[in-house]
Amino acid sequence: MRSSISSSNQRLPDIAWGRVWLGALAVAVVCLGGWEWTLRSAGFVPSVEDDLQAWAVNRDRLDHNGTVLLGSSRAMADIDPREWARAVGGRPPRPPIQLAITSGSVLPMLEHFAEDRSFTGVVVVDFVPRIEFDARGLGSRAEGYLLSYDLYRTKPSEYTEANLRHLMPVVAWRSPAVAPEKMIEHVVGWLRNEGGHADPLPEAPYSHLRKDRFRPQDFSKTDADARLQRQYEFISTQGRPTSQAETTEIFRRVQTAVTAIHARGGRVVFALLPRCGAIRQVEEERYPKSVYWDRLVANTSAQTIDTDSIPAVGQLTCPDGSHLDKHDAEVFTRILALAVDSAVSAERH
Repeated sequence: MRSSISSSNQRLPDIAWGRVWLGALAVAVVCLGGWEWTLRSAGFVPSVEDDLQAWAVNRDRLDHNGTVLLGSSRAMADIDPREWARAVGGRPPRPPIQLAITSGSVLPMLEHFAEDRSFTGVVVVDFVPRIEFDARGLGSRAEGYLLSYDLYRTKPSEYTEANLRHLMPVVAWRSPAVAPEKMIEHVVGWLRNEGGHADPLPEAPYSHLRKDRFRPQDFSKTDADARLQRQYEFISTQGRPTSQAETTEIFRRVQTAVTAIHARGGRVVFALLPRCGAIRQVEEERYPKSVYWDRLVANTSAQTIDTDSIPAVGQLTCPDGSHLDKHDAEVFTRILALAVDSAVSAERH
């Protein structure tokens, strides 16, 4: 008589696990490929997230005698590191490292490089008076990036995670605009027909972020006039200008940092980037060029480049009043790169 558990000795059928996994991989590739094609057809382009880790990885790529770009969203939108490298040449061409951040004072970043005794390169600073001399103290944002960089360098887990993310391929389906939480929110709204959603996909963003942290702007994909109006309303009420004593202290810190960088062979170049129309007017009203930029020129040993004085720059336009379109950014980058290269070369020789 057979035992009631004798069936447990029956052998399970052999499964070709290699084929199973290969088939699963093929299905995943086809699905992701189809999703990528769908997104690109809808106007999405490869993009990465502008977070602290991306900044830290790019900071770590900077050679001790390389060129670094500091500043605001203007620098991120107007200066293409690849185009810069092509303009100045070199063997091999070395793109500058883009470390500008959105809406944050550049002063803590400048002081960071002043304290880095190994750095002997060139610091190009996008100088925006309404950010640098806003009494709200916008330096805290930059300090957060620098703190993240300290963690990146001292914690192996942070270093490994940041670099693994940076090594991942840049594809449209990794764009923050179609992150799972964003897609769920949009699809739910589409199903409920909230907000007039006519498409199950979100609207393709007019700008994206490359791995080198350049953020080209394609204003043909957005309502530039509406963005200009929002910019104008924001700048019109942004913070308050620093007091005379606060302003003097900021200039003192700026020159102290410049002196430290110059003392070991590095160079600092301040640049006033394009502003257009109503944005230029409101910035001039609240943070007059004669009070801030001209005083910087008079009180720093760094080179200064006022792009307002370059005729070719006057032919470029900022559709939202504050940032160049990606096509004009290519032209502007070449102009600025050659101007900086000429200024630094003349000073060093």
